[in-house]
Amino acid sequence: MNRPVVTALATVAIVVAPAVGTGAASANEDPASKVAFYDAHGDVERGHDIRRVVMDNDDHLQIKVWHRDLRSTRQYSFRLFLNTDPSSSTPEVKVYGAFPNADYAACTTASWSTGASAGCDPEDRPTQCRLDVDVRWDRDVTRFDFTRTAQCLASASTAGVNVSFEEYHPADTRWDYALARHVWYPPVPRDT
Repeated sequence: MNRPVVTALATVAIVVAPAVGTGAASANEDPASKVAFYDAHGDVERGHDIRRVVMDNDDHLQIKVWHRDLRSTRQYSFRLFLNTDPSSSTPEVKVYGAFPNADYAACTTASWSTGASAGCDPEDRPTQCRLDVDVRWDRDVTRFDFTRTAQCLASASTAGVNVSFEEYHPADTRWDYALARHVWYPPVPRDT
């Protein structure tokens, strides 16, 4: 089984200004490669409540998560798992971290481990995959943007996602899992 090699360590980029549209049409011409998934509303009480997850499997692999009411005065943790092999039920990539003012990391994995570094494959080398994480407070959106490289997701023809968030300060809340814990949204084909 071919597994993508993914590792990164960087600081979360917090974007407070609204995005400015260019008016240009999207480069993605295959509607099947950009899919919106919905999560139950109100299954957690706070603003990290996941409403929608959109995966755009194009030149970049981008995952956007819409929440109920993110606030920059609160601290959040997140975990995002990717699976590029539909015949496998375990993840191949794990991204974990916190925001605002915190770091995140991405690594290859063969387990659903949720510990900070536990579960990362030991042969990983740093900075083999570029991952940008943005938080749009004014829109209640978090965005994960993977750049495809020879070492990262280059040969992945499909991708499934599982994502979860919790607030840990000022209140410690329960995790909101989209779709559910250890459950994949259907795989999204890559736009070729």
